[in-house]
Amino acid sequence: MIFIDKAWKKVVPSTILKCFKKSGFTKKIQETENDQLNIESIQWNSLPTQENVSFTDYVNIDEDVAVWGVFSDAEILENTLSIDEDNEDDTSPLPLVTLKEASLSLEKLRNFSLQSEVTVEVFDALFTIENTIEKIKLNSMKQKTITDFFKK
Repeated sequence: MIFIDKAWKKVVPSTILKCFKKSGFTKKIQETENDQLNIESIQWNSLPTQENVSFTDYVNIDEDVAVWGVFSDAEILENTLSIDEDNEDDTSPLPLVTLKEASLSLEKLRNFSLQSEVTVEVFDALFTIENTIEKIKLNSMKQKTITDFFKK
């Protein structure tokens, strides 16, 4: 079951999209912005509210909030330096974990998940971790040369 799940997760969305296009299941839908606004307005009016706030007022509530600005070089430098100083305080060296330890820990987590009633998201996360460990293993491997076999 784990292998089937792993194989299915390797299927990319573009593959499914191409299959649907080839089968003729695609349909072009054109929406205007006005139609979308009317639908949102109708949905808004169906929601229970405690205050009388119109949909337009709700959408434009943060219209006057400054979300961008022009900074001087000094302000940019000051902001960058203060962020770097904050990050330096939080970093502490983590203990080194080997690939073998990571693989064993992953196997323990998988066994625990199989014995417990966990959601599919847990298995998805374990699959992602397993792929990451495999990539790190492959990147750290070094192919031996022919002369390595003759050395003692």
